[in-house]
Amino acid sequence: MVSIPSGHTEQSIDATARAAIWNFHPLYAKNFESAVRCDMDTKTLGFSDNSICCLLVLVIFVISGCGIGKASDSRTPGSRALETAVSPFSEKTSDAEYPARSGGDVESIYTDIGFEECETIEVEHVNETPYSTRILCKGVGGYDLEVVDSDARQYVYLVYPDGKKHDLRFSKIVSSAFSEVGQKAEWRVIRDGDKVKPVAVIIRYIFSINAAISSDKASYLTVTKITDEDACITDVVENVKDQNEKARRLADESGDASCKEPKRHPTESDL
Repeated sequence: MVSIPSGHTEQSIDATARAAIWNFHPLYAKNFESAVRCDMDTKTLGFSDNSICCLLVLVIFVISGCGIGKASDSRTPGSRALETAVSPFSEKTSDAEYPARSGGDVESIYTDIGFEECETIEVEHVNETPYSTRILCKGVGGYDLEVVDSDARQYVYLVYPDGKKHDLRFSKIVSSAFSEVGQKAEWRVIRDGDKVKPVAVIIRYIFSINAAISSDKASYLTVTKITDEDACITDVVENVKDQNEKARRLADESGDASCKEPKRHPTESDL
């Protein structure tokens, strides 16, 4: 058994452990509560049944406290869902190789949705440790994107010119696993002189397939149609050949497409 350091509480241990886990790998941030339990009556730190995860957390805690092997990173823990970056529109080519394209009367405009490029508008803390970060990213035609990074997952909201927000529900429609979005949004727009009207937006959604293996993840393109009244995901394009072109075609056809429904999870009545 390991004694809790003097001057620390269960809450401070939780916050420090969470920060240590973020420094090692954010995929373990969600599960550290189930790996370690603080017994405040006896002032001891007890292991749960998952002893391997417990040992890992303790080792990370010691290493982080000593500053050993800690990489320099100016980003807050809330802005790092997955450490391995994936290009927002192709895993093999850079964004610069995808200039704005037109298809009939519709063309593409790219905007940034990365945490370093957008405006941070809110940071929530748990015991003085950053836990959730909200950013506002400028879009086109008066539309913006709001991205929230919380609990190793990222969520996206489309903000209309009048300030109305629409949750794009990536976690409910695509995957609720650990996730992040790409660094760029591709807006499919119709241009009328100096004005542009977005008809759809394409955003890459990267999510973990196996939380124990950081490199085991999927990278899909989400297609969201935009109308005057509402916005919703109509298509999800898996990582297939010509993924970007397929997403653009679906975006241009999204006006007549139905909104995708959230995935249904089994209930007790199904068992």
